[in-house]
Amino acid sequence: TGVTLTLFKAEPGTTIKLDIEQDLAQVKTAVANFVEAYNALTVRLNSHQQVDPTTGAKTAEAGVLFGSRVVAEIESRIGAIVGGGADGTSSAFSVLAQIGIKFVDNSTVEDPLLFDTLEVDDSTLDAALLNNPQQFRKLFAFDFSTSDPRVTLIGFDGQTTYNAAGYTLNIQGTGSSREDSAAIVSKTDTLDQGTSFAATTSGQFEINGTAIIYDVATDTLETLAQKINDAAITGVSATAATDGAGGLVLRIASTTNAITVANDTGNLVAALSLETKDRLVTGANINGAGAGTSDGSVTINGAGLKATGSTGASGLNLFFAGEGAASGIDINFSVGIASKLFFEIDQLLASNGVIEAETDALEGQNIVAEERIATMLERLEFQRQVLTDGFIKMETALATMNRILESVRQATEAMFQSGRN
Repeated sequence: TGVTLTLFKAEPGTTIKLDIEQDLAQVKTAVANFVEAYNALTVRLNSHQQVDPTTGAKTAEAGVLFGSRVVAEIESRIGAIVGGGADGTSSAFSVLAQIGIKFVDNSTVEDPLLFDTLEVDDSTLDAALLNNPQQFRKLFAFDFSTSDPRVTLIGFDGQTTYNAAGYTLNIQGTGSSREDSAAIVSKTDTLDQGTSFAATTSGQFEINGTAIIYDVATDTLETLAQKINDAAITGVSATAATDGAGGLVLRIASTTNAITVANDTGNLVAALSLETKDRLVTGANINGAGAGTSDGSVTINGAGLKATGSTGASGLNLFFAGEGAASGIDINFSVGIASKLFFEIDQLLASNGVIEAETDALEGQNIVAEERIATMLERLEFQRQVLTDGFIKMETALATMNRILESVRQATEAMFQSGRN
């Protein structure tokens, strides 16, 4: 991979030796970037959890997420993977410490933000890369192997679990999931014309046991496809399609059962010259009956096979490129640290992950608090209005009292003035 050779001249009898080395420097750089990213995350988590080493109390430098269960859960889940190592790898390449990546000794670290970070021993890392590059790769990656080369790996997810005994894949058999006819020029010409299939005899044929009646003198490629669709055969559909080279073909496809075309009473099927393009696995299981009967352990999509939750291989996505039945196919894989971390972090960041859930909870609490504040403001406004009205009435009463007192004063003064006269 990554090597291109161009031959300019051939010299018979001459042997040329090419020494091609792996780009281990690029791998080492990637490992350094991983360690740097992990340490940056750890420092961020530590910044929210700073405590006094003597009292255990929160310090002034602690972040706003101090005491958050989410911070503790993230630290625990990611730290467990980095510290726990890979599954199914060589005993000499199962944990990061064996290739020179280890946790710092917290007792020697002065800055508490650097607690539980990683450090790299370059000499140990270089030796592991140079001497065991394949085992080095397995420590990080998802490594897949099978006893049947017709089975290939498409994908996996975080639920795909290593099994020391491996897994056994059984396939009941394969059939056609797509049939293409010979190419013709016009889809609107009748089936008996030379620009079509040049069929001569009308009749009927069966697709998976369902009869399709045709008339070569009136039916066209389009009407034949419509008749197949009108028959409502489970999982089967037909189209007048192009073959990629400009020709027109009758394409019959199935998503559930293998396609069987038989029992033609005319000569149309022979004229169609149907050719199998894709195959459909008819039944499969993992660690089940050797005959490959479907038992719910595998979901089938054409030749694609995906392990379900009833097996430890849940999420393992395979493709079978063979024909016929195949029993006792050995499936083995190991799960590296990078694979584990990818899906763990993906789950933490998912829309239903703990971070999003905590964010939603805080936003919900904020909405409730805002509603309570709005209610309290309404009550305060009402109380302010009541008090304002009360003070206004009090001012009015005092003003009235002042007027009465003034009247009394004036009357009293008038009375005394009258007496003196």
